[in-house]
Amino acid sequence: MERDGAVGGVRSFQLERRNLAQFRRPVMRFETLDRPRLNHQDGTPLTVLQAPAGYGKSVLLSQWEEKWQARSLKSVWLVLSGEYVSEDEFWGLLASALGIREDEDSLQTMEDISGFLSALTEPLIIVIDNFEYATKPSLDIELMQLLDCSPFVQLVVSGRRSSTMMSPLVTSQYAASIMTAADLSFTSEEMRELAQVYRRDSSGGIENFGQSVGGWPLPIQVACASSGPASEKMSAIVAEYLAWAGEGAGLKILLEIALCPGISRRALAIIECGGGEASPQAIRAMDASLRDVCDALEDQGLLIKLTTPDAARYTCHLGLKQLLIKVAEEYFSQSERQLLLRTYAANVEDRDAISSLRTWLALDAIHEAEQVARRHFVQLILDTEKMREVFDGVPDRVTENYAALDGLRFMIDQEDPRLGWELKRERMARRRISMRGLLNSDDPGGVLIAEASLMSAEAMLGNVAEAGQLARDLDRRMSNLAESGASEQLAMSALLRTLIAYAATACGDFEIAEENNLHALELAKRAGNPFMHMRALRGLILIHDCIGNAKRAHYYHDQLRGLQEAWGDNSEDRSIVMPDMYIAETLMLYTAFTGWGESMEAQPVSPELVRSDVWTVSYPMLLITEAEGDRRLNGGEHALRLLKHRIRMWPAFEEASDAYALMLRRYMAKLMAVAGDLEGSRKIIDAMPDSDAGTNTALARMYLFQGEGQKALKELQSCDPDDLIPRQKSEQTILLALTLWQQGLEAEAMMAASDALRQMEQVSGYSALIWVPYSALLELAEHMRDQGVDALYKMVITMPETLRSKQFGHLSRAELRSLEELANGESLEATADALFISINTLKFHLRSIYKKLQVSRRNEAIQRAYTLGLINYSARKARV
Repeated sequence: MERDGAVGGVRSFQLERRNLAQFRRPVMRFETLDRPRLNHQDGTPLTVLQAPAGYGKSVLLSQWEEKWQARSLKSVWLVLSGEYVSEDEFWGLLASALGIREDEDSLQTMEDISGFLSALTEPLIIVIDNFEYATKPSLDIELMQLLDCSPFVQLVVSGRRSSTMMSPLVTSQYAASIMTAADLSFTSEEMRELAQVYRRDSSGGIENFGQSVGGWPLPIQVACASSGPASEKMSAIVAEYLAWAGEGAGLKILLEIALCPGISRRALAIIECGGGEASPQAIRAMDASLRDVCDALEDQGLLIKLTTPDAARYTCHLGLKQLLIKVAEEYFSQSERQLLLRTYAANVEDRDAISSLRTWLALDAIHEAEQVARRHFVQLILDTEKMREVFDGVPDRVTENYAALDGLRFMIDQEDPRLGWELKRERMARRRISMRGLLNSDDPGGVLIAEASLMSAEAMLGNVAEAGQLARDLDRRMSNLAESGASEQLAMSALLRTLIAYAATACGDFEIAEENNLHALELAKRAGNPFMHMRALRGLILIHDCIGNAKRAHYYHDQLRGLQEAWGDNSEDRSIVMPDMYIAETLMLYTAFTGWGESMEAQPVSPELVRSDVWTVSYPMLLITEAEGDRRLNGGEHALRLLKHRIRMWPAFEEASDAYALMLRRYMAKLMAVAGDLEGSRKIIDAMPDSDAGTNTALARMYLFQGEGQKALKELQSCDPDDLIPRQKSEQTILLALTLWQQGLEAEAMMAASDALRQMEQVSGYSALIWVPYSALLELAEHMRDQGVDALYKMVITMPETLRSKQFGHLSRAELRSLEELANGESLEATADALFISINTLKFHLRSIYKKLQVSRRNEAIQRAYTLGLINYSARKARV
């Protein structure tokens, strides 16, 4: 390996390279601010600057160079010209920049560069400007390997096109500092500071102008540095840009692109040729001539060329967009504007369905807008914020007879933070009428969308019977369709399947729900749609959460995590992901399937999420998850108080009859039992439907906590395990084990406990252990450990303190009579006389009561007995 000169020095060896690059930093044309927020971060392997022309990338790089020199840091520069370079040419140029003699074999040149960088003993910064003219996957991978050669190498790449940001180098695993146009733009404070540097009055228009052009540095710099009134100069700058663009077809093209961001050059050529009637030859010729015009506009920073696989597409500089639109309003006639927008709407649909939909609606072309909505329904629904803007100016009556448009509006409404629940209910109720009308149309595609929207509305409103009927009907319709075609059609079918599953879950029809989510999962895979894939997985997690199959829930959760890592998950702002699906992921972790650590580390539900204006059918899931998280932090009694508060604020709880509401009632009965409110638990159990298979288990738990083992055993023996869901089976079996243990049936208790452990390990997780008395559970676990079976003991002894439930002793008849008399406010003497016992006997009963109820005072014992349902009184008798 031979070198000519030092790093960064003058090269004696130059190759003839068609003037492809320079090896020195650009010359600064004017002074600018030193903005500390944009300082280069030392030690960062990769720094990226990406912004259109005029954003001061070269100026910033020059500032960095001065600071590097002041600190004796070495740097080399490779500033590519406006021509694409091959990989061989790039490595030759980089070798020249480093002062390494290039070999005829490019592979050898790469090895020489790698060897040189590996030998570094101090930092070296390599700056590559106009990186978009070199980047390609194979080259980027080789650059990554160079970065791995030495910890002293720091790479800085700069480019004006978005392809810079899409390169594998930038999207790799390296710690990167990335600065875009938003970062390089002047802030209001910086504009005021710049005005002061040039002795301009910042209130004289500099700041207002700067904001109107989006902080675009170059015009603001020029305006501040010029002589004469700044406002006049700023107006002149805009006029100069437009005048320059006005040469030839520049201004017209610039204005068309301002009105139609993302339009392709071919579409512009069609417009210039007068529409789609022009011959293909004429359109191709016009396209070729427009290439030079667009390139020139891009060089001036007026246009931004977008990186798209289908065609050359452009958008104008955002800072000039509003100014250009004002000019365009006077420039184009009505017919010219109509032709432009119609061509644009059709041209941009596959790339930007939202812009296409917005344009058709603006043209009052509702039929065309409906077709776009049908073809891209899933894509449109994924961006609720933009879709909200699209529909904000469109009256409901315009779209109410169009299934896809009305369905989109329905789903967007559900995620609109500006709408309270009552207004959402009102809109849903109104939309149900139009949706039902669409069910009778002869348009199969429209019927599917209308029925899915209506079904979702009924489910959200808690009308589960109607939602269930619609879900079964839609399931039949979907079964008769051939689910094939383009990815958008498959994604739409997947969405409809998940909506069926959502409604079926709310109705408690978990079999139909699981079947449709599995079908949606397969469709999403075939469509290559990660968001539908994630939605189907979340739906499956929710179902198995509801039935208590923790193993399957964790299985799908692992798949979801893998998909999130591969694709990234930005679904938190996507309307098609219902809140309960996210909550199900947290609730699943509370099953302690892999131990208590995971259960305790799960993030609690945000109080903002459980707000009082989201009383949809899924609201009980939020309450259950919030209470479970609070129990782990603060214990069962605190969690019960929180849950009671939430329910008091939910007026429709008593009337709710869906599967989620039933789950909440079962959960509340359990929580009351472990928190000591057995009277409240009994009231909820008595109100449960006779058909609920979990009633016997709930009663058995209540009796066990009361210390009435015989009654608990009777309830458990009358329960048919085949009628229970997995969670209830494990809870029933561990309750049976403890009841048998307290009845002195040790062998039978150990056998039942072993069965319960097997169920928990294989299916339901260990959460069943937190719903039984801890002291009795520990005794049984210790006995099993002494017999050589320690699996239960290991789980019990590590259970967090907040999850350990108390069991109270069974009071004898004499103790209960004593407590009832004392609860009426009688003194010890009067109570003893009324019971015909001595004071000492009464005190003996009280000591026993205190021990069994785990209290230390008479008032505490009375209150505990009341909450446990041991005594009933409405008012204390007046003390005589």
